[in-house]
Amino acid sequence: MSGLIEKITLYDLLGYALPGSILLGILSFTCMMIQGNMKSLYDMYKDAVGYFFIILLILGYVAGMLMSEITDKIKNCFDEPLKMDMSQYLRDNHLNCRQVGRALANAGYVKKEEEIQSAEHVLQYLSGMYGDIQSDSKYNRLHNYASAKLICKNMAFVSFAGMGMSLLCTFFVWNDSADILVNLKQAVVPAAVMMFVCFVAGSMFKSRWKKMYFKTNFYTVIWFVGKYNGKVDKK
Repeated sequence: MSGLIEKITLYDLLGYALPGSILLGILSFTCMMIQGNMKSLYDMYKDAVGYFFIILLILGYVAGMLMSEITDKIKNCFDEPLKMDMSQYLRDNHLNCRQVGRALANAGYVKKEEEIQSAEHVLQYLSGMYGDIQSDSKYNRLHNYASAKLICKNMAFVSFAGMGMSLLCTFFVWNDSADILVNLKQAVVPAAVMMFVCFVAGSMFKSRWKKMYFKTNFYTVIWFVGKYNGKVDKK
């Protein structure tokens, strides 16, 4: 057990377990709100909170990995703008595809540098470049960028999922009473506030994820070229 705990890193806890646990917590809270037995369930299982926390952390890790895969699938639908940004960023940093191709050829990823003719070709080798760079302790900052990217991506998913859960609660908590003020107080206003908070949080996490996504990709290319072409590394 101690060996397993030692293998759990901050990357795992913040990137997968924390967002996954929050998502499962939101789902559990929504189910209890719908069933209307939140207090009774707490009174029944309050002595086993510690065990529930451990189980939630384990299940949250699994849920976090699933979220990461889902968001990656969604991201793949919007690849074109990312490719355009990569091309522009290379020009802004006085790099071109031929220089990247030369670095890939020097590293043994391609036979001739002419094989890399566009930013799209660069992106095809991005995972290989990242694996090469992130294993080098000289470029350990790249791991921090990747960790921040993962955390923000999963937290954006959790935030937008919270909007849906808030809307779902509104329909089930809505009172049959004809008193509009009662319905507003018990269902509409709390749900509206929660949806607004989740939307703002989701938008901020999404914006931060995009920055970390670009920064991870850009620095991967820059440092890879610097490593194999002998350029000065940009910090």
